[in-house]
Amino acid sequence: MDINIHRFRYAAKKVLHNLMEKFQQMVLHVGFTIEGRSADELPEAMLACACLNYGSPDEVDELQTGLDED
Repeated sequence: MDINIHRFRYAAKKVLHNLMEKFQQMVLHVGFTIEGRSADELPEAMLACACLNYGSPDEVDELQTGLDED
């Protein structure tokens, strides 16, 4: 299943929230791209990806990005 969260961010967040209790039974593949809008930005490529195997939301540490630091 592919979800375009740019257009449907509320729906995507709601679906992920509702699926959290099922994460321990799932293998979740997540990928990120930046949309190309002109010929010089194409072809698009995968920016980042991750595979989460049978994850437990209770055991996940918060990702520290360092973006809040000055």
